[in-house]
Amino acid sequence: MLDLAKARWLYERKANHAAPTAIVLKTTRACNLRCSYCYSYGGSDSRVLPLDLAMRMVDEVSALNGLPFTIYLHGGEPLLCEDFLVGFVSAMSTRDYYLRVTIGVQTNGTLITQRWAEFFRKWCIGVGVSLDGVSRETNRFRTFPTKENCLDRVVGGLDILRKNGIAVALLTVVTNQNVTHLLEILEFAKSRGITDLVFNDFIPRGYGSSLGDLMPSGTTLFEAMKEVVNWLVCHNSANPHSRIYERNLSYLVRNILDPERKPYMCLSSPCGAGSKHLALDVDGTVYACDVFIGDPEFAVGNLYRQTLREMMLSSSVVKRLNARSTSSIKKCFECEIKPHCSGGCAALAFYVNGVLDKEAPTCDYYRKMIPFLRTQIYDQLLDPSLLTRHPYGKRIGARCSGHGSEL
Repeated sequence: MLDLAKARWLYERKANHAAPTAIVLKTTRACNLRCSYCYSYGGSDSRVLPLDLAMRMVDEVSALNGLPFTIYLHGGEPLLCEDFLVGFVSAMSTRDYYLRVTIGVQTNGTLITQRWAEFFRKWCIGVGVSLDGVSRETNRFRTFPTKENCLDRVVGGLDILRKNGIAVALLTVVTNQNVTHLLEILEFAKSRGITDLVFNDFIPRGYGSSLGDLMPSGTTLFEAMKEVVNWLVCHNSANPHSRIYERNLSYLVRNILDPERKPYMCLSSPCGAGSKHLALDVDGTVYACDVFIGDPEFAVGNLYRQTLREMMLSSSVVKRLNARSTSSIKKCFECEIKPHCSGGCAALAFYVNGVLDKEAPTCDYYRKMIPFLRTQIYDQLLDPSLLTRHPYGKRIGARCSGHGSEL
């Protein structure tokens, strides 16, 4: 009996440890755009996620996780399924865990209206809008099926959100077409009072599976992001009450300041795909990350056949991704920036290299950017609070400044 009780305790402990803190709901596969690089084949069909299935997913995540967690409503284009969105937030408001959930929607911005702005404000929904550039050339991959550039419609949607006081995060996929124009996006954000940006890697899958040459080299990306760092430092020094932050830089700085924690899943090691992060597709399939949606190799299970707890405990996919870390990748294990690095995105590594246990192609970028930031911070040439909202960044930066030679 004692052995049985111990086994049960270990089972429950393991289950509770595998508690997602962020989930993506693929609200629909329908999309009114046909972006050339879309990793999820947006617009390939028009299915919508059943509301009862979405609520089952969220209920089960809540049961596993007694802490706050985040729900991201993705597509396709989520604003195409109004009935689902209205029904979802209404159902969420009846749950006893509602107050510990943050809800965000990622939209292409072309369908935003005054009514949507009022909806976001009423339900306190965070809004992310995709924008690759402020000219038709730099935004060239984001088009309607007719090949018409979506830039004007996106800017119009952003203006509606701004008039309604809705905070927005801009999400940019960095390619060799816009990598030298990132400062233009920062200036655009500044002109519209947008304080949060995300410069994401291009993932060569989906429609973009044959566009591997869109990835900028590590050196090119480093030079561009070094300009971003300089711009942010200058702007944030002069505008302490309207500072702008780029998410990946922000968390990279946090990894330098506090390498034991690595709070952002995409820059942690292991990355958290399949344990801290899950994605639900319209057919009930749960994937380890939204970037893997549609790839059966990374399907954790299906909610129509298993509970979330069961699939997370038994899935070989979860085990594979949890085994990928800077300690298991040979080049990473021997690297001097290992304490601050994640080895790069697991999905990016897989879709470029064909295997998980290899560093991502962004390795060269991190091997340049991390030492650059580390020197700037440890030698007190840079106040880290200018690049991150880390609450004790300045104190840690000062404390570490005498230890630069040890790393």
